[in-house]
Amino acid sequence: FFVPGSKHFFLCCFPRVNALRTNKHSPAQPSNMKLLLAATMVASAAAASAGTCADTPTPHTKFDDANPIDTPKAHDSDDCCSACAENSECKAWTFEAAGLARSARCYLHSSDSLPTHSGGSFTCATHSPATPAPSSAPSPAAPPGEGQNWVVIAAGSKTYGNYRHQADACHAYQVVKAGGVPESNIILMMEDDVANDQENPFPGKLFNKPTAEGTPGVDVYDGCKVDYKGSVVTAQLFLDVITGNAEKAGGKVLKSGPNDKVFINFVDHGGAGIIEFPNGDFLHAKDLNDGLQTMHDNKIYKKL
Repeated sequence: FFVPGSKHFFLCCFPRVNALRTNKHSPAQPSNMKLLLAATMVASAAAASAGTCADTPTPHTKFDDANPIDTPKAHDSDDCCSACAENSECKAWTFEAAGLARSARCYLHSSDSLPTHSGGSFTCATHSPATPAPSSAPSPAAPPGEGQNWVVIAAGSKTYGNYRHQADACHAYQVVKAGGVPESNIILMMEDDVANDQENPFPGKLFNKPTAEGTPGVDVYDGCKVDYKGSVVTAQLFLDVITGNAEKAGGKVLKSGPNDKVFINFVDHGGAGIIEFPNGDFLHAKDLNDGLQTMHDNKIYKKL
C-alpha cells in the first residue's frame, strides 16, 4: 500500500485463510502477523514524518559554501531539511542526490545569504523556522475582588482603663491573618495608646486572655499593624472606610466587590442607638444603617 505524503510503498503479507484453518498451532501464524504489524508500524512512522519540512526547496541549485557547519546523513531532501531544523545554527541547506558513483549528501550552512549556482543533482533552501502554534486565548480576567475576604476592625475606646478593647482588636487581626486574609485586605483602626501606656506592666505588649502559671502569654500586639491611629479614628472615618471612600479616608479602604465576603468587627461600648469612637461624635444607628445601605448599593460585598 502507499502512504500519502510518503515516497515509499509497503508490501504486506497475509497468511492464507486455509493455512490458518488447518495449522492453528503453526509458528508461521504469529510470524505472518508480526510482519503485518511491523509493516503497519513502519507505514505509520513514515506518515508521521512526512511533510515535516517547512522550507521551500529550489531544485537544481546549490549554495556555495566551502565550510558547511555539518554534513549529516540524508537519504533525500526532506531528511536534509529536517537535519537543518534540528540544528540551531543552520540557516540554509543543500542536498545532493545520490549518483552512480556517489552517495547522497547533505550540507548545512550557517548563512542564508550565500551565493548559489545551478546544479542538476542539487536542491537547496533557506531554513524557515516552524510557525509556532497559535496560543490559546487568555482566560478572562477575574472580576475585581473575586472570591476574596476583607476585614475591617475598629476599637472605639481609648486609655489604659479600656485595655481589653484594643487587645481584642489586635487578637481579631491575628486570627484573620492566620486564617489566610492578606494584610492588604485587613483594615485596623484604634487609638493605639494602650500598649505603650505607662501603666502597662508589659510595655509594648498586649494580651487578650490569661494563661496558666508558667505558660507564656501570647502577645497579640506583635505584628498587629494599625492603619489608622490617634485622633483620626472617628465615626466618620469608619463610614468612609466601609463605603470605600478613599478620598475622604486618606488611606486604606474597602476595595471589595460583589463576589467578596466582608467581616466587620467593632469592639467597644455602645448604647441605645449609638456606638462610641475614641474621638468625635457617636456613630448613630441611622448613619450606620445608611453606610451599610451604601455598601449594598455599590455592591461592595456578597456576604457581610
